[in-house]
Order: sequence, then structure tokens, then C-alpha cells
Amino acid sequence: MGVPQTRHRVFFIAVKNNIDFNLEYLNMGFNYQPITYGEIRDYKGRKCCENSKTYLLLNEAKNGESDLSAAHERLFGKISFFQNRILYNNQIVSTIRAKSNDFWALDTKIGMSSTEIISAQTFPQDYDFITSTYSNVSYICGMSVPPIMIKRIVTRLIESGLFDYKLKQRSVN
Repeated sequence: MGVPQTRHRVFFIAVKNNIDFNLEYLNMGFNYQPITYGEIRDYKGRKCCENSKTYLLLNEAKNGESDLSAAHERLFGKISFFQNRILYNNQIVSTIRAKSNDFWALDTKIGMSSTEIISAQTFPQDYDFITSTYSNVSYICGMSVPPIMIKRIVTRLIESGLFDYKLKQRSVN
């Protein structure tokens, strides 16, 4: 849908029985070019602490791995850290969650910046988050459907003629 995230979403569109509209006229095919992390990257995220377990795992992670669980298993014999996502310039960002402080660029060991989260979630850069702390920005973005996605769905609904409906005539029994 032209959003720099890989999350799959399902939208239910329903029409009341008394509205004369055929849902088959609704085109919900979205074939936009993928937007990669490299296109929204600003290199301004926080650096991973060099004496942290995450840093150790980032050093152990292999190119192509999507999270730190395989590195954790190699080092400690146990699968863990699967929520810690690895970012690559040529790939789409994984789903932005309400807690997004566990996204790491493998090449620099830098986490996602607030600006990158805002871009990945398609919020306007000047959006008022009330407090612009990293945790607040990531929480609001992670709990929201990307605004561009909603705009594109509404645009399709308008283009379909759904809002130009006429009520069906009531049948007299």
C-alpha cells in the first residue's frame, strides 16, 4: 500500500442492506512500489551500548537474519530476542509496534530514530505528539494504522461511488 512496513492488514468494508451498492465495484488492489528502510533512514538513532547483550548479539548476527534470535541461540543455546528486529537498507521495515526501541541497523548498530519511526508509519513530520519523547512517538505510531493507508482506502471508497448511493426502494408486503 505504499507504506514502508511489511505488516499485513485486513480491512472489513460493509454496506447496509438498504444501500444500492455492489461491493464488487470496489477496487482494493494496492500495487505501490515498496518503500525500503534505506529510503527513510536518517542515521540519527541511538547507538547500541557496547557492553550490552544486544551489542554482543548484533556482532554475532549474520547478514540476512531478520531478528536476533538465531544469534542468541548460537551464543547461549536458547531462542530469545526474537522481538529485536534487524533493519537492512534494501528491505521494508517490519511492523512498527508500540515499543519500537528494539529495531537495529546491523551495519551501524544504531536503533531507529523517532524520525524514521514517523516516516515508516507515514505520519507527517510536523505531527504534534504532545511530547516528542522517543517512547511516546513509538507508542502512538505503533498503536496507529498508518495515515497514508487510511487515506488510500477512503480514496478508493470515494472513487467507487459508494458515497453517491441511493437507498433501495422498500418493498411493500
